[in-house]
Amino acid sequence: MEEQERIVNGYCRTWNQNRMVICECWTDEEGTHWETDCDYPNCVHSGSCEVMKRAVDLEQ
Repeated sequence: MEEQERIVNGYCRTWNQNRMVICECWTDEEGTHWETDCDYPNCVHSGSCEVMKRAVDLEQ
C-alpha cells in the first residue's frame, strides 16, 4: 500500500472560490481511499467537485 500526497487547486462550489486542497490517496484490497483537508466526501457538492475530479485525474 503506497500513499501519495497531492496539492490540488480548483474551484470549490461550497466556498464559491478557488481552493488548494491537500489530498492523500492510497489503495488497498477494499479499493481506493481519499483523505482531504476539506469536507470531501461529505460535502453536498462532492458529486460535482472539480477539485477532486482533478485529483482523481492526476492519479490515473
